[in-house]
Amino acid sequence: MRANHLKRPFFNLPFLLVLGMGSCVLLTGWVSYKLGDAALQGVTQPETNPTQKLISKSSEALEEQPTVKFTPVNIAQTAKETRLYIQKQQKATSKTNQTSTDAEKTDSKPEADTTKKP
Repeated sequence: MRANHLKRPFFNLPFLLVLGMGSCVLLTGWVSYKLGDAALQGVTQPETNPTQKLISKSSEALEEQPTVKFTPVNIAQTAKETRLYIQKQQKATSKTNQTSTDAEKTDSKPEADTTKKP
């Protein structure tokens, strides 16, 4: 008789624990829903979908836009302009380097000779 009495609370505790956890989950969900609903109060969707304007253009809008003819790039001309630009940049940097080294030579004092220790 005593054995049946001990088994009963053993099975009731997990059931009560699951019941308590389920009620906590439901209560938390309800509170979250109410807070989210209050946060979004006053926020509305736009009357029209802005992306639909990009998809379905009217014939008037298509007629208003000027057509642009495709013209391929002249690769030879572009390569020539690029080479000239690079050469100008290299000349400019070499002149800058020469003037800075010349200025260093005139401004710098002769360094004393130091012997290296083995």
